[in-house]
Amino acid sequence: MHCSWIIASRVHTIDELRPTVSTDKRFVRVRIDPFTPPQQDAYFNRPSSHAIGPRWQRTIGITAQTDGRTAQEIRERMDQLLRLPMTLWLIRKLCEVTPNGQPLPVFQTLSELALTVSRRLLQRALSNSATAVDEALKAQQVASPALDGAGKLRVLEHVLKLMAFQLMLEREYDGQIEGESRVEQFEERYKDRWFRELDIALEEKNLKPRKKLELEQYVQSAEYT
Repeated sequence: MHCSWIIASRVHTIDELRPTVSTDKRFVRVRIDPFTPPQQDAYFNRPSSHAIGPRWQRTIGITAQTDGRTAQEIRERMDQLLRLPMTLWLIRKLCEVTPNGQPLPVFQTLSELALTVSRRLLQRALSNSATAVDEALKAQQVASPALDGAGKLRVLEHVLKLMAFQLMLEREYDGQIEGESRVEQFEERYKDRWFRELDIALEEKNLKPRKKLELEQYVQSAEYT
């Protein structure tokens, strides 16, 4: 009797499994392509408790009055995020919680959509992983920082900005870091930048030592979040 295994993960995580799964010839390695525009439309046409259909396109500035060429240009401009299933899921949720007839939030630029999507993802991660984060910190003998939900979100958003800045420095404009050693090096660099910011704030007396320690601890918990 044969047993089939399917392992789904991000590229760099699969690479970390070397020399086991990723080089084992018994495993067939495939990489799923991003969603195409027709697949995006098909996703929003799926039946649910709320009919969505082309209504979702209003969130990126496409209305019934938008001509075909302009609509295509808008979708191409936003394609970097629209190709991601999680982004589509968030837009669908926005549509589902907004009753018909009420205006939907409109994202005029890729930056606005990225900001909203990243904030919703962080809020979701904070909610879903709160217990797991506390347990992971306890196992590492790291004190859980005394921050409320809004404080944690602000810190994580700042860490995300540091990660984006580091990606630009390394000219990884597609936002992808592949390979275990490169991922570790990337994490060290953006965390060093964060710790330097805290040191400067402490020297300029804009931050108290206790608060600095809490933020240092929380940046460690961010990787568990």
